[in-house]
Amino acid sequence: MPKNIIILTTGGTITGHKTAGLSSTYESAKLSFDEVFSPALKKLASKILNINIKITNILNIGSQDMNNQHLLKLAKQVQQASKQNDGVVIIHGTDSIEESAYFLNLVLKTSANIVLTGSMHTKDSLVFDGVANIYGALIVASSQNAKNLGVLAVFDNKIYSARQLYKTHSRSLGAFSGQIGMVVDNKAIFYFQSSKDHTLNTPFDIAQINKLAKVDVIYICADFNEKLYDFSQSDAVILCAMGNANLPKNALKTLSKLKILKVRTSRTNAVDISKDGEIDDEKFDFIRANDLAASKARILLMCALSQTKNAEIIQGFFDRF
Repeated sequence: MPKNIIILTTGGTITGHKTAGLSSTYESAKLSFDEVFSPALKKLASKILNINIKITNILNIGSQDMNNQHLLKLAKQVQQASKQNDGVVIIHGTDSIEESAYFLNLVLKTSANIVLTGSMHTKDSLVFDGVANIYGALIVASSQNAKNLGVLAVFDNKIYSARQLYKTHSRSLGAFSGQIGMVVDNKAIFYFQSSKDHTLNTPFDIAQINKLAKVDVIYICADFNEKLYDFSQSDAVILCAMGNANLPKNALKTLSKLKILKVRTSRTNAVDISKDGEIDDEKFDFIRANDLAASKARILLMCALSQTKNAEIIQGFFDRF
């Protein structure tokens, strides 16, 4: 019996259009999705994979413009779509895909397969990767092997975990890290899975979240100038700090006066932050992001603030999710 898969489109490079021939200059979200994934391709994919495909447009933006309101709309639409379908494929720009994927991984209450994809290049590029990525995402969305693995992403026949997904290159087809499997011969094959709780096993429910806290990200560098920042409108702040999430003394002095939640992570994007290494977390009321980079730490902190402002509980969330 055919499985029902719905494709939700949000724009991005995959529907972009070049403005100058074969140059790298282009505008996101200028084409309709039908111009990328033609009826003939849809029919072919349906036949080969034995699936029914529906397509719905919910946004038409470059993902650099994805804001909290868009994020909430996307999650609520995906939650609703997951009730009537076996799998959901989300077409998304790559610039902020790691944030949207992780947010969905935390707030969706569904056992349906949820898969994000997009493209690194436009349709009029010599190396357009969009159609192959859509096809790979459809394979994973309809695969029994993908059940209960949380939200996933597919690019270049590689399958990624939402929690581990990071964009690590601005142009390459192999732009992402966090691979846990492969698409091979119309099958989804997995080598790893995340040990962190997700979807049905988190306390965050998109049905109960209608507004997200204002969480800012501050990049900490040598000779940090605290006068550049105004925290008066912030509910919390992510400190993208140096090395083992270390901060200059003048930054510590300024931040210690703030009466908002403060989470420290590392600008290296590849650490497990030490408790009380060079920083006394208790003294300065810091929460550790552990191995989450700033982009993911912000998402988790916004979700956490929908539940509590208790720093100890929120530290537990960072340890668990």
